[in-house]
Amino acid sequence: MKDKELTDYIVNQENFLDAFFVRNWMEGNPRFRTFAERYREKINNKFEDAKDYEDKRDIMLELNVANVLLLNRDLEVEYEKFGKKGPDLSISYRDCQSLNFEVTRIRDAPVTNRYHDFIASIKDAVCIVPSKLTFGLVWYIFGKKALVV
Repeated sequence: MKDKELTDYIVNQENFLDAFFVRNWMEGNPRFRTFAERYREKINNKFEDAKDYEDKRDIMLELNVANVLLLNRDLEVEYEKFGKKGPDLSISYRDCQSLNFEVTRIRDAPVTNRYHDFIASIKDAVCIVPSKLTFGLVWYIFGKKALVV
């Protein structure tokens, strides 16, 4: 499948800007292209299920994070390994260490509502994956540490 065909399939040929970014990521990072081809059905389904523009921005952030992680050849990245309710990315380092990564974009809304929803979504995603490890969250706002949970 050619890059344009794959990109058009993933983003449903509807959004030129999303297709532009995904195609550029694939051209600049062959490992991301392999990732996009491997998970094209999952990514396409997420775009189809997106209810609005904000949902599509969330998906694009997930793909952007995957692209950046895949620039490191020591990392392997899987997309939604535990299903839709689990973390977005599962990352393994040289086949000996792994972690799960939830990508969450904070949207504009009343701060207290978004904060509680954000923390709840992270806790829900972390609790799905069996682990003996604890997790921490460091929240940076405009480059300054704002909160540690």
